[in-house]
Amino acid sequence: MTQARLRLGDGRADLRGRIELGGAQSVQLSGSFKNLDLAQLVRGLDTHLNGTLDIDGRLRKPFTGRARFALDESRIAGRAINGRGTLETGDRRLDADIELRSGASRLTALGGLGAGRDLKLALVSPDVATLVTGYGGQVDASATVWGELDAARIDGTIAAKNLQLPGGHRIASAVAAFRGGLAAGEPLAITADITGHSSSTGPQASIAGATLVVRGTTASAMLELTGTTAIQQPIRIVAHGGIKDQAWRGSIAAVEVGAPLDLLMRTSTSLMISADAVSLGPAEFSLRGARFHDSSCIGATAGGARQDASKSCSRRHWTPRRGRRGASCAAAQATACH
Repeated sequence: MTQARLRLGDGRADLRGRIELGGAQSVQLSGSFKNLDLAQLVRGLDTHLNGTLDIDGRLRKPFTGRARFALDESRIAGRAINGRGTLETGDRRLDADIELRSGASRLTALGGLGAGRDLKLALVSPDVATLVTGYGGQVDASATVWGELDAARIDGTIAAKNLQLPGGHRIASAVAAFRGGLAAGEPLAITADITGHSSSTGPQASIAGATLVVRGTTASAMLELTGTTAIQQPIRIVAHGGIKDQAWRGSIAAVEVGAPLDLLMRTSTSLMISADAVSLGPAEFSLRGARFHDSSCIGATAGGARQDASKSCSRRHWTPRRGRRGASCAAAQATACH
C-alpha cells in the first residue's frame, strides 16, 4: 500500500506507507484522520477522532520501532480528549513521552524502561465524572516504574476524595501506597486506608474506616484488612498467598464481620482468583449463629456476567439442620473445584 483513504460514515482517514506481513514483517505508516468513528468498524467503540499518526517498526519479536500520535478536539466514549505522544522500543528498552487531557484531567507518561532508566506516570483528575460514567470525586495518582522490561518494578501512591461509586456508595477519603515487582521473589508492600464510606442501604452496610496492609513478596504475601462499620461493628479479614500461573492463589485464614451479619469463618479455606474464574473452599462459616459449609467456583461468561462454573463444580446439594441458638441453617456440600 502506498496511499489509501478510509471513509467511515462522516469521517475519514488518509494514510500512506507500507505494511509487510511476510519477510521483514514491518510497517511504515503515516497519515491523518478527521471525524473518525471507529464504531463503524468495532461495535461499541464510540470515538470521534481528529489528529495524525506516524508508525515505523517491526511486527515480529523482538519488537522495535517508533510511534507518534496527536489528537485534537477528539472524543472517546463521549469524553473530550486532546494530547500527543511518542513511544519507542528497541534493544530491550522502552521510551515514552505521552500527555493526554480530558477537561481538567491530565495523564502523563515520561521516561523509559531498561538501560537504567525509569518511567514516571501521573494522573490528576479534579472530577472523575468527566472520565468515567457512574463515578465521581477527585483522584491524584503517581507511580515510578523501573527495571528491565521483563522484570519491572513499581512504586506509587493514590489519593482520592469525595468518591462516588456505582450502587450509591460514597467514600470521603482514600489513600494508598504500593511497591512491588513482577518477579516472584520481589518484595511487595501495600497500605491503603479509607474513611467515611456510606452506603445507600444504611449505616449497617457503611464503613467508618478500614485499613489494608500487605507485606511479603509477589509470590507469597500476608494480607490483613481491619476496620469498623458505621455502627461500630468489627471487620477483619486475613489471607496469605501470591501470584502464580497467572492467578492469585492462597488461603483465607480469618473472616470476622460484626452485626447485623455476625459472620465468622470457622476454618481456613483455599482461594484462587484469575481473570476468568474464582474458586473458594471448602469452607465452614457461621452466619447469625447458623453454620454452613460451601465450596464454590465462579466463572465469567463471554459477556462478562458472573455465574457458577458448572464444568468445574457440577453438583451441589443442601441438607437442612439446626445451628447455634436454635437457628435453622443449611449445609451446602459441593464437589471440589478442579
